[in-house]
Amino acid sequence: MTPKQQKEYAAKIDALVAKHGIAVQFVFGERGEVPFTYSVGRAEKGKSELLVNSLPFDAAQYLVNEMVRILDERGTEPTHGEIIDLGHIKVRFDLAPGAEKTHAFQAVARLARALKLPDDRPTPPFETYQIVWPDKEGRFPDDAGYAADKFPQPLYSQQHPPKQSS
Repeated sequence: MTPKQQKEYAAKIDALVAKHGIAVQFVFGERGEVPFTYSVGRAEKGKSELLVNSLPFDAAQYLVNEMVRILDERGTEPTHGEIIDLGHIKVRFDLAPGAEKTHAFQAVARLARALKLPDDRPTPPFETYQIVWPDKEGRFPDDAGYAADKFPQPLYSQQHPPKQSS
């Protein structure tokens, strides 16, 4: 993107954040990575940003928006390993410290840095939580038997090692 395009894009994101409290951004997979979707605008309020990967945009956008709604309603941030039951699906929050080495995280960080707080201070450092979703059998990617071939979903957390089959 040219500097002018970056400025126009940041203005578009700023407008969405001002209107809705967040913007939800989809990025096609690059460099062998899966596509991902992330929130923008929570870090400006001292909150964590959310990231989900491998889902089509409409499903990912719903999931990010629903998680933001739940977090805002209860007034707390997610915790690592926390499971949220949405009725039709259970999802898990994983703190994603390993994400900073991925293209996904770098895109989130670039956009967060591009957006400025009202007094022109850069967005403060923030945590990123990955929203981890299960396969059709309700297994998460680090559960034995997870259908990784059908539902590829890399985990960015280095605190949740894969479970061993018994």
